[in-house]
Amino acid sequence: KGLEFVVNIDPKLPSMLVGDDVRLTQVIMNLLTNAVKYTEKGTVTFGVSAADKSDTSVTLAVSVKDTGIGIREEDMEKLFESFARLDVKRNRSIEGTGLGMSIVTKLLALMNSRPMVESTYGEGSVFSFEIVQEIADPRPIGNNFAHRRDSSDIKKKENISFKDADILVTDDNEMNLKVAKNLLRLFGIETDTASSGAETIEKMGRKHYDIVFLDHMMPQMDGIETLAKLKERELIPSDTVVIALTANAVIGAKESYIDAGFSDYLSKPIELDQLEKVLTQYLSVKTSDDEEEKTEQETGIFEFDPAADDEIMEFSPDDGSASAHADTDMIISQLENAGISVNSGLQYCGGDKDFYIEMLTEYAQSADSRMAELNSALAENDISRYQILVHALKSVSKTVGADDVSELARSLEEAAKRSDPDFIRQNNPELEKMYSGKAADVKKSITPQ
Repeated sequence: KGLEFVVNIDPKLPSMLVGDDVRLTQVIMNLLTNAVKYTEKGTVTFGVSAADKSDTSVTLAVSVKDTGIGIREEDMEKLFESFARLDVKRNRSIEGTGLGMSIVTKLLALMNSRPMVESTYGEGSVFSFEIVQEIADPRPIGNNFAHRRDSSDIKKKENISFKDADILVTDDNEMNLKVAKNLLRLFGIETDTASSGAETIEKMGRKHYDIVFLDHMMPQMDGIETLAKLKERELIPSDTVVIALTANAVIGAKESYIDAGFSDYLSKPIELDQLEKVLTQYLSVKTSDDEEEKTEQETGIFEFDPAADDEIMEFSPDDGSASAHADTDMIISQLENAGISVNSGLQYCGGDKDFYIEMLTEYAQSADSRMAELNSALAENDISRYQILVHALKSVSKTVGADDVSELARSLEEAAKRSDPDFIRQNNPELEKMYSGKAADVKKSITPQ
């Protein structure tokens, strides 16, 4: 419809709450869907803030505001009745039964809340509710809910590359390394990788690097411990920048990593525009018109453009097969139908459909081995190892668009942090069921019928 979607989430809200996320999601999606349905032009704004807060609980104030047709005062009482379609004559072109608001009312009642509405006929409406949630982790969420641009909003960027940059990426997860290498290749950079702190120390002892991207959460030796050893052995030249990679970015994260000795930090999964900002800040940019053709064919840099066509532009100079593209598009469609957040996954994979499918395939094929490692750590009551493993699963699941698996893995990681083995034992079987089901859906979508 060409509407603007605005997200206003208070970054000071607690990062982890106890509540019914499924019902909350249903309520919010119904309100947003309703707003879009009855708004022909303008804006839909989604906001969450704290109406009240104590040491143990927070009252979330959730609102959805639109610039739609509004509601007549005499129709307000009918609004939440089943099958009631307001102003039928004016809305005859709008599909739907009118059940949405009735469902919202019933779901909120189950959570001891109720919907509220303010509306000016012909100008728009604000639907809202307040709900009390227990605080499980008081640390603020930060800016993790900034609006993500659709991965299909892509156009070719002016020729830009980072000449002769030497970069090392350290991550104990092979998929994360592949994704990082693929994204950096878009900037013309061939990247060295390391899968542990010890390998990082060994490689930095042999070669000079302009930037070292160092994962925080790793077994044996984490990123902070690795950085300390590198400094102790004087292996970080004055012109080398060490940047922390973390999947736990909250308010104050940058300051904490700088205090630990890092130059900066980058959130995982890595977003292309954030990566570009970091590279631009710490490397020399080359934009010579003399190398325009080389930039087009070898780097394939692109940027997001809200006015671009819906079709994703691909940069695969060696692949001109129309049938291959058709097969890829069919797979992408099947993945969407299977509940994979394809747009999100494509964004993290640099808009490269074939690479994205490759990562999804690897994600699905590694399901059994990943769960075997998690189950083994749990059986041995090794909660520290379980935390590292489930942290990695959280990250790779988010990267490929398996958001439900990522979210459950996140809750299990939080349980491991607070040393709650009972929660882990209770919910680990659900993680295994969900991950196995997602892997089966991916395999079914990708395997030729």
